[in-house]
Amino acid sequence: MENRLKSEKKYIYKISHKFIKGDDVFVEGNIEPETLGDLIFYLELQFHNNYLEEATLTHIDIEDILVKFYDFKSLDSINKVDVEIDMYTNYEKKVVKADEIYYSDKFLVNGIEDYLRDIMIDIVYTNPVTFKEKFLELIIEQNGVAYISVPKRIMEEIKDEN
Repeated sequence: MENRLKSEKKYIYKISHKFIKGDDVFVEGNIEPETLGDLIFYLELQFHNNYLEEATLTHIDIEDILVKFYDFKSLDSINKVDVEIDMYTNYEKKVVKADEIYYSDKFLVNGIEDYLRDIMIDIVYTNPVTFKEKFLELIIEQNGVAYISVPKRIMEEIKDEN
């Protein structure tokens, strides 16, 4: 991670999403709370605008991204949380400065775009009927060659929808 996001202090964060059931995640890293909120919003905007508008990143996706790309550490047990971030509330709070955050290059790290694309492929591939249009876009290239291998049962589900 580049030094432009790092702070001197480490923080322990609880990250959750109001509308996504599951265990909250806990991470430790040295990005200031306001900046981390901006980063999470940036990742969500990038995902919505460039990959899959109809879906959202989960708090588990955010944990994975923070660990893989921003030098965070995932925590199993914690004694004290410094900051809680609910992704839904954070999104609503940050939307007023969406352009400023979306067009900022300070959050961009090598490999993040491919990783977001992989998340999109995973979501679409595991929910082909829900994301039928995107699914078909992914599997069909110019010469009808599948981009991803598609199990027969999924293709039958898609055909049945027509």
